[in-house]
Amino acid sequence: MIFKTKRFMYDVFEKDIIGQVGCNAIIGARNVGKTVLMTQLAHENSNSLYKDVSLLDVSFEFREFYEYCIDNSIVNVFLDEVCKLDEDLIGDFLTYTRLYAGVLCIVITGSVASSVSELNSLIGRGGDYELPPIMYIERLLWSKGYNRISQELIKKESTYESFIQYLKNQNSDKVKNHEGYIINVVNDSLESYLRNISIGDSEVDITEEEAVDAVKYISLCQFVYKKDNGSYVDVPIIRKDIRDSLKEDYRLYKNKWGLRKDKIEYMCNVLTGCHLAKSTYIYRGSELNLETVKLDDLNVNACVFEYPWLASICISNKLRDLEGMLGIWVENAILLRELYIYSFVDKVRFEGNEMNTVYGVGDLSVKGFYGLEVKIELLKI
Repeated sequence: MIFKTKRFMYDVFEKDIIGQVGCNAIIGARNVGKTVLMTQLAHENSNSLYKDVSLLDVSFEFREFYEYCIDNSIVNVFLDEVCKLDEDLIGDFLTYTRLYAGVLCIVITGSVASSVSELNSLIGRGGDYELPPIMYIERLLWSKGYNRISQELIKKESTYESFIQYLKNQNSDKVKNHEGYIINVVNDSLESYLRNISIGDSEVDITEEEAVDAVKYISLCQFVYKKDNGSYVDVPIIRKDIRDSLKEDYRLYKNKWGLRKDKIEYMCNVLTGCHLAKSTYIYRGSELNLETVKLDDLNVNACVFEYPWLASICISNKLRDLEGMLGIWVENAILLRELYIYSFVDKVRFEGNEMNTVYGVGDLSVKGFYGLEVKIELLKI
């Protein structure tokens, strides 16, 4: 089935990549639409071929495959799930993809973003294109019957009410089925024969239940900060009773589930390696002096999640309805967009009478420091 609606990246690829020799990668989190994008490009551009390489037999010959493409006038070759190639095929894949990228337009993708990116860097014939989860502006314009996106249409159709409804619709089902999604992500990463490249030098023996618990713990850590005097900084977007209970949960999580340091660090690497989370950084006045924001637990770096429901996963069972999680989703959505635009984003919490959330934002290519302040007054709960 070929979907009619197209991601904003479709036009970018069709203009800049299709028909151009080289090897480029589409990277992104699981279920963001990488396969759909590739099949659309293959379907709507002549002389194109799409192939899922995850189930190839070890006897498969990439040299013969690329020669077949040339003999049949195929110009654009789309290879899906390259990070799940059989271990015995990786060497030939790299060798002949690097060679034939000089005469073909080759596009690769897969479910483990860092593995795909590493493969593409080893091929060395192109760049990475990151595809984020379906955005608000895309959902909005699709619902209005538009198949393409433009700045004029966004200004015309977008409203506050439509954005809040988008957040609710995007996250409601995932909140209920979060465990299955996390388990699938972990299984995807473990199936990758390049997992030692993508998520650390050593494999950690972790159960599905521990993986889910670890993600909840990592999410919880994003809400717990300590001041220099050792007292906790309250997070303004969560109502007081939940905020207070989180502090107690934080102290009990490791003891309750017995999560070891290596398993927590492993899941941090899985989340970033699969592009389900992006780390935030502190700017110290120099491009060479960046460091990740440290939370109370030094094994967990401050991060922003690709899916807002992951940011609220630690308190989903404490809220009776979605309204209580909207503040978290709004904050995560804003920070995520800043991370796509700027070279670094620093999460900063300030205490005061008005309890605002403030983000330090900047671009290393420009001198100076830039700030973005967000007042979530619409979410007083």
